[in-house]
Amino acid sequence: MKASDIVEDALQLRGVLQKELAERVGQDHKYLSKKLTTNSMKAQELIDLIHELGYEIKLVDRQGSGQTVSVRRRGTGPRVKRMVAGITFDTAKADALCHTDVEDGRYMELYRDPEGRFFIVHYSFWQKEDATITSCQEDEARHLFDKYADGTVDFVSGSPEAV
Repeated sequence: MKASDIVEDALQLRGVLQKELAERVGQDHKYLSKKLTTNSMKAQELIDLIHELGYEIKLVDRQGSGQTVSVRRRGTGPRVKRMVAGITFDTAKADALCHTDVEDGRYMELYRDPEGRFFIVHYSFWQKEDATITSCQEDEARHLFDKYADGTVDFVSGSPEAV
């Protein structure tokens, strides 16, 4: 089975045309068609398309426990790992929940780590200005989420919301 087969099956089950999916994810329909025809999409592209169709990709431990592991929701920026008040926050080990718009060459992205702690990464496109991390309380995270979330992820679980 190819990644394109998974997308095609999900499109058929949802009754959605390729062209409509392309519009929903902000891609040219010819570009998406070529990605599917040549089966040349990255894993994150597959995850994003499947999420847009209201599905979630999970990994199941077939060597014992049968435990299900959800695929992390990746952020828009590069990986950032910093220690704040003795706690190491790492975007590669957390779910991205939402991000602000770019303003004056900067934007923020909200994450939740596996322990349920929220943190914000402050990204900058300015030279010699590194990304920073600040921890935040749940009420602050909720405020940012309510303002900037795109409706594709659940605040509590970090999983895609049912569309």
